[in-house]
Amino acid sequence: MHKYTLALLAALLCMPTFAYAQEEDAPYEPPPPKDMPHIYSPPPCEFTAGFPEEPFIKEVCDGGESGDECYNQVSYTATFGLSATVDVKVICNAIDEGIKEKYDESVMVKTLEAMSGESIENQYDVNYTEDENGRFKMAGLVGDIMVGMSPGIYIAQMWIGKESAMTAELQLIGDPVEEGDAMFRDILRSIRYKGDDDTAETPEEEVSPSPAE
Repeated sequence: MHKYTLALLAALLCMPTFAYAQEEDAPYEPPPPKDMPHIYSPPPCEFTAGFPEEPFIKEVCDGGESGDECYNQVSYTATFGLSATVDVKVICNAIDEGIKEKYDESVMVKTLEAMSGESIENQYDVNYTEDENGRFKMAGLVGDIMVGMSPGIYIAQMWIGKESAMTAELQLIGDPVEEGDAMFRDILRSIRYKGDDDTAETPEEEVSPSPAE
């Protein structure tokens, strides 16, 4: 179990069930947070996700409700020797008018649970929040996973705004590694509503929404 990662998730996701983890000693002194230089937020996406390097973007066509729906899926994977892996997948699409109102807490939580499927061995909690200014809704799910013989942490988030919806799945697999834990934390910190970016530093590069070849 990543003691340090559970502690930071408690602060980021405000889940009271993580309070115990904050009292445990981290395996090392966590490095200071840093902004991700590659930001993914193509119009009309109202949310952002940052990466330390340019992620892989591919077009996925799986039918959807219309039978011919296609969208861009953003993927990023980083390995740290044989010890740890960070794996992230993000999708942000335009939505029809009224979707934000239809997706209440129950629908969003069920969507997250469907996304996680049978991956989670132990689900901790689900966090749900609505922006006080009515700009967006967000739900987050956290749990333990096993990938082969390696334990890990799985996070799924769903953000819904007036014009777009974003889903993010993050996995931190393997042993506690300072660099891997820090990267996982910083990518998670970068996932936010775009209107809250005013105080952030200007990113070095904005990731193109065009699918990779």
